[in-house]
Amino acid sequence: MNRYGLGQVSRQVTPADIANLIAGGSIVCWFDGASEWGPRALGGRSILADPLRDGVVVELNRRVKFREPFRPFGLSVAEDALAELIDIAQAPATLAPYMLAVGRIRDDRLSAIVHRDGTVRYQSVTCDYGPYHQLLMALRNRIGLAAVLNTSFNTMGEPLVETPDDAVRQFLLCGADALYLDGALVEADDLPLDTLAAAREQAWSGRGVDLLRLALQQEAAGYPDAAQETATRLTPCRSDGPGRIRESAALMMRLAELAGADETAVERAEEVLQWSGLPPAAGDAARLLTEVSAQGRAIGPDAARFLAAIAPPGRASAIVARMLS
Repeated sequence: MNRYGLGQVSRQVTPADIANLIAGGSIVCWFDGASEWGPRALGGRSILADPLRDGVVVELNRRVKFREPFRPFGLSVAEDALAELIDIAQAPATLAPYMLAVGRIRDDRLSAIVHRDGTVRYQSVTCDYGPYHQLLMALRNRIGLAAVLNTSFNTMGEPLVETPDDAVRQFLLCGADALYLDGALVEADDLPLDTLAAAREQAWSGRGVDLLRLALQQEAAGYPDAAQETATRLTPCRSDGPGRIRESAALMMRLAELAGADETAVERAEEVLQWSGLPPAAGDAARLLTEVSAQGRAIGPDAARFLAAIAPPGRASAIVARMLS
């Protein structure tokens, strides 16, 4: 935490304090003890939220995980409350501790986190889990259920958090409200704006992921604002090769067009053509054909195929259909 300038605002807390934050609407990054082993987050490296709150799934996807909306979330439940809250008869009990089973809810208060197929993935938590079980007991007193929404502690483009440094860095890069790190707590609202900005800049510099790929993933998942923030950090150069430069320019063109920045979109469109291996005359022809089609005039199939060939990914079929109509 000191490395990122957060040490002076961190404080020691208990699981009951974290339960208060979650019950109050906070989304909390949770790092406790040894790393878990397996395909699911099990309370060692998790992002936690109140499972009773309306819209919590959408909010987690929109400002923290930036992942596709169709993906389900999990529910961690104290062992003694599991059968009361979820129909667990459909899966072997041996799967429950590892969040490898799904069931239908018995308590309608959990409807906010039910997947579109009517089920919820669940984990049974015993007292052996230490602070994580204590958190559930405290939540029972605060929200009336010994349960918490649990998703893996990682942001798009990166694997599950492993080390404390990973935890601090990924917390800074996502939109969560707080980080619990082995008994220490940092809340984003407690950080002076300049401290938070400097820490996030440092976190970005240590990310070590392909920023173009990340921005394209965020765009494809339906989060253009996140893609725009990532794309502003792209610095393509000639050594990247024409394909990567063209793909980056196409991304910036689409984002600018979506934001209504027509002048920027046109500049990026020209950059796409420049790096498409086409002679200048082909670029002039593309602009003319696009203008003509925009006026409602049909163009020939060869011209339509040409424009489709240089269109950004996902746009080709739409161009052909419109221009041949």
